[in-house]
Amino acid sequence: MENYLYTSFAFLIGLCIGSFYCALAGRICYFFYGQGKRNFIQSYLKEKKSFTSIWKVIFCKPSFCFSCKQTLSIKDIIPIWSFFKNRGKCKNSDCQSNISPWLLMGELYCGLVFAMLVFTEAHLAIHLFAVLFCGHLYISVLTDSRYFLLDPENALFLFLWAAIYSWGSNEGTWDNAQNHFFASIASMFVFFVLSAISRFRGLGLGDCLMAGSIALFIGFPSVLIVFQVAALGSILWILVIQKDRKAPAPLGAAMALSTLCVFPFDFFFLSS
Repeated sequence: MENYLYTSFAFLIGLCIGSFYCALAGRICYFFYGQGKRNFIQSYLKEKKSFTSIWKVIFCKPSFCFSCKQTLSIKDIIPIWSFFKNRGKCKNSDCQSNISPWLLMGELYCGLVFAMLVFTEAHLAIHLFAVLFCGHLYISVLTDSRYFLLDPENALFLFLWAAIYSWGSNEGTWDNAQNHFFASIASMFVFFVLSAISRFRGLGLGDCLMAGSIALFIGFPSVLIVFQVAALGSILWILVIQKDRKAPAPLGAAMALSTLCVFPFDFFFLSS
């Protein structure tokens, strides 16, 4: 009974973390790369505010609708419940813009994964870093699928959380963790060579760092499955969705999505 209560608590915490990262991903896309970029950057350049002040807006500004800019109340940002309460639309009757189902999926994913990890191995603190890593993968999916770029600060956090999780989940010993670290180094080297061959036109340093982070997080040989699924997804994106062989492919988003799919099954299989 105690284990189920512990798992339920992890599920609720995971939902909150997922909700935070969904909101953070939307804000990064909106303020740094999307509609709000021009006004946001210009206002801070004129007022000569620090870089820290910019991130205060990202983290501290009350939640709002990106379409009508109406501020949301607490009851409108409750994970999962608010989405269904408002029927997947903005609560403003004059707006009624659709809320992306990716928001719901991101919240639910973090909740379920955290609950699964804690239920299998009751290491709340260690598995928390796995959920944080998944949250940053969600950010990568949005930025790369929409703007074909990987946010540099986000890539650094991916590497940091992956390193902490890999070390902690392998009992903090080099003999257990070396597989992940060597896989990370090898992945970054291979991706860097491929990037250099393409003159950094198809692949960039962001892809190299993401590949290393994923390898560090999931280890060998599971990372090979991630890369294969991501490559197939990128090809399908070009041929089926874009229908243009010269169209760019969001490889970073494909790697992030494939990791989110492979990781739970890989963890459950290894744990069992």
